[in-house]
Amino acid sequence: MNAVPPDLSVVIVSYNTIDVTRRCLQCIVDGASDISLELYVVDNASRDGSADMVRQEFPAFQLIQNDCNLGVAAATNQGLRSSRGRYILSMNSDVLVPPGSLARLVRFMDAHPDAGGATPRLVLQTKEPHPRFIGNQPSFAAELLFALCLFHKKFADWSNRLVFEGWDDYATTRQVPCVHWGTCFVVRREVLQKVGMQDTRYFVYCEDLDWSIRIGKSGWNLYYIADIEVTHLLNQSTKSGGNRMYAQMWKSRCRLIGKNRGLAAGLLFRGLVALACSAKCSLLVVASLFVVRLRTDLRERVALLFSVCKTVLSY
Repeated sequence: MNAVPPDLSVVIVSYNTIDVTRRCLQCIVDGASDISLELYVVDNASRDGSADMVRQEFPAFQLIQNDCNLGVAAATNQGLRSSRGRYILSMNSDVLVPPGSLARLVRFMDAHPDAGGATPRLVLQTKEPHPRFIGNQPSFAAELLFALCLFHKKFADWSNRLVFEGWDDYATTRQVPCVHWGTCFVVRREVLQKVGMQDTRYFVYCEDLDWSIRIGKSGWNLYYIADIEVTHLLNQSTKSGGNRMYAQMWKSRCRLIGKNRGLAAGLLFRGLVALACSAKCSLLVVASLFVVRLRTDLRERVALLFSVCKTVLSY
């Protein structure tokens, strides 16, 4: 006879964030109550002893230790495949969960059988506003504007207006078209069976947005839960990646658009990104001939733009 599945399976991917991961796991230990829980930590070949820390300090949790960095989506899927819970929570290692929050997530999903996935409120430890994480599914116009933000940040403002306008109310629990940040994203087991796991073609970035889009297109509803709040420490695994991580974000964005909009749209997006990089580089070089203060970080800025351009045109 099969054992009764736990209420919630938590899947956390860890990569060189030993202290942050420890805080994340300790919060879960201190705050788990009223529900049956299993937790998987998937370590992507961290070099800071993260896997040994989990093994020694949290022996009740399941550790999956990879020999190389498989990327976020592939590592998350390892945990998803092993999970048995009625609901699955894909959560970053830089999230701190207050006591009782996981039980409340389960109760929300139980009370909303139409919910395929949901995100709680994300807040920053600094008390500054968190980047917007719920909104419309990106339109093609918004994506084209976003491609040009490398030339001037005003294009990003226009793109964000199309995506996030009308979704600035974070005080109200409601159904949403899209979850843009799957930082702490709970999904229903039946959704996993119908929609599938995360797309491993995304090494990092956009894997959660793509998953959200697929869940919405499959007929399930997505929710934002205003009265469940978690703290997001933000970019703990990627902050040391520099130009490489920034370029990877653009690479993932190209994949997202090509997958959801078709080959022609993907090629157009990549072309616009390359054009914006080239135009910005040219403008910076010319401007630095006349404005001395622009010369101080000219090399770094050009290197960043070149890295993005090379990445989006080479894959």
